[in-house]
Amino acid sequence: MAKFARKKRATIALQSVEEMNYSISMRKNPMNENDPRKAYANVQYAGTVHLEQLANHMLEHGTPYTIDMIVGVATALVKCTREFLTRGFKVELGGLGTFKITIAQRAAKTKKAFTENNITDAWAEYEPGGYFVDLRDEINFIEKPNRLVQRVAAKLVKEGTITQEQWQAIMDGDATIEIDESGNVTPVTPEP
Repeated sequence: MAKFARKKRATIALQSVEEMNYSISMRKNPMNENDPRKAYANVQYAGTVHLEQLANHMLEHGTPYTIDMIVGVATALVKCTREFLTRGFKVELGGLGTFKITIAQRAAKTKKAFTENNITDAWAEYEPGGYFVDLRDEINFIEKPNRLVQRVAAKLVKEGTITQEQWQAIMDGDATIEIDESGNVTPVTPEP
């Protein structure tokens, strides 16, 4: 697997610092399965904002366009971007970034032996623009239990096995529950 370095670019500061939850899991190094497991962060997304929701949000920021106009332009933008990509162009969308075609292929022993059939796949690749690179300073990351622990803790509250206060302690990281591979749950314990 190739390593890619992220390009540093000038960033455009957002107006506020936001919060984003993450959890930690122990995983093997995908580059070397023999390495011991190490701790890695997992972003916990708050959800997905769909085009209509984004258009509605844009209205709240004072855009003079209607939701239908915004959705229509965005839909046309997608179709036209795809059209230019398939014609061999990169498509640069200002601060949003640039789209380009990337290919997967099977190598051939010689240039003469390489044909179009050696190209096995093609897809659009996105390179973020100035608004979307180097966002680290704009986000406060907050550690939370992983999603499985959150679901099990919510279920335990509904069953009456733990209290709302114990659930809150788990969400705040002041207590934890352990879930083994069989799905068995150990009691809530204070963090050391």
